[in-house]
Amino acid sequence: MLTYVQIAKTSFLRASYYRFELLFDSLKAFVTVALIVAVWTEIYRQRDVIGGFDRRSAILYTVSAVTLTLVFEVNLERTLGDKFRKGTLALDLLRPYDFFLYTFAEHAGVLLYSVVFSGIPTAIAIVAVLGVAPAASGWLAALPLAATGFLLFYVFCHICALTTFVTEEVWGISYLRTTVVRFLAGGFLPISFFPAPVARASAVLPFQYMIYAPA
Repeated sequence: MLTYVQIAKTSFLRASYYRFELLFDSLKAFVTVALIVAVWTEIYRQRDVIGGFDRRSAILYTVSAVTLTLVFEVNLERTLGDKFRKGTLALDLLRPYDFFLYTFAEHAGVLLYSVVFSGIPTAIAIVAVLGVAPAASGWLAALPLAATGFLLFYVFCHICALTTFVTEEVWGISYLRTTVVRFLAGGFLPISFFPAPVARASAVLPFQYMIYAPA
């Protein structure tokens, strides 16, 4: 277990090496919040409630969903595809560690980096804009849901990445996976905004637990 912890630590340090990237990742959070607030303010100009959300709730949800989407994003299709084409995947499978846990530890380190340098600045920005923070009970409920959501998201990405053994091409699979998951998980809009047939389909699929539930 300590081996995988060290792998995650190394991944975090590697991701946080470039100082200007740290700065821009933090600034990006404030720009994202500003754009989301501007869009929803205009949408709610003529109505007070849409799909069960008032303006503030819609802003909080969208910021949370976008942040989770950015924080969770892993491109295992590209990682495994590159290893497959270069022939290094066979060497990785021969090493004395579990390949699934190794890649999970790598991305867990990147996840921690994203939380620190994107998630926290975003939380600060939304509190500054709305003048109020989400209730503590909301955070306590969201954190375990977010952890479960990342695990589900990662496992699904890993399943999609394994198609590399058959297709050898990763871009189409990666793009399809990203689009479908973000849409059905509520990464673009709350599921309650969807047409009834799509909302019912989303309700029985696991994608809603990746982003919609914690957001």
